[in-house]
Amino acid sequence: MTAAFFTAQNSSDRPLAWRGRSNTSFVGDDGFLYQGSNVLRPHAANLPSRWCGTDAEIPPNLALDAVVVTQTVPEGVSIEKVVYTQSGPDGSTERYLFDIRPRLRETLDRVPYERDRKEPRE
Repeated sequence: MTAAFFTAQNSSDRPLAWRGRSNTSFVGDDGFLYQGSNVLRPHAANLPSRWCGTDAEIPPNLALDAVVVTQTVPEGVSIEKVVYTQSGPDGSTERYLFDIRPRLRETLDRVPYERDRKEPRE
């Protein structure tokens, strides 16, 4: 699974809806879009208090820290971009495209340990 962490700020004078799971798409290096998952919904209360894992309303001039997790991504597929689609209070639609920077991409692809490492026997 891949997770995206957002800080969404509402700079308007009306509340805005945050719909992370349904409005976030993860773009794989295979060219396919992978949508957000409901996997966090039952565990949302267990997230640190500053993070939101569900839909929410953002009051005017405030911000929300949110996390969105992908649906299952096939093995061997890397996520290259994240797209969030926001509906404005006037009915307009804006899309925000986030590239995963190459340096960060290398860090995400690196395995944190040697999988086949065998401990010495005593």
